[in-house]
Amino acid sequence: MAIFGLVLISSGCTESTDKTYSGTQTGDVAQPSQVQESSQTVFSLIPTATDSMPSNLIFSVDASKDPISGAITVISRGGAGQNLAENLNIKVYLSTGKIVEENISPDVNSEFVCDEGTKGEDRVVVVVSLQNGESYKIYDDVLDYRK
Repeated sequence: MAIFGLVLISSGCTESTDKTYSGTQTGDVAQPSQVQESSQTVFSLIPTATDSMPSNLIFSVDASKDPISGAITVISRGGAGQNLAENLNIKVYLSTGKIVEENISPDVNSEFVCDEGTKGEDRVVVVVSLQNGESYKIYDDVLDYRK
């Protein structure tokens, strides 16, 4: 009976704030993110590591927060993998607990504006989806108000 209690206690969930990337990489080929097919997204304001991409697929975005309104703008900057990119999925985790999600074109200077940005800390996550079905998380950061 004591062993059962010990096993039950030690099998509880633990939460870690470790920011290490747990994906695998073989040689110069990075493993793409596994896109969750769940209708529920876990809310967190803690950024995690982005995926390493092969140099021929590099893609970049800029994200900023307006110092007056708190609105968040994400702009596609393109890159070597631009012609293979299908879309950019942008998720904004607002400090109010709300999640705003939008897909935009990967064309250079395509932008997404989230007018609901707060005057607190908001997290922005961007995943690029390629035509071959692979997806890479290319941006994950917290934007502070007036910083």
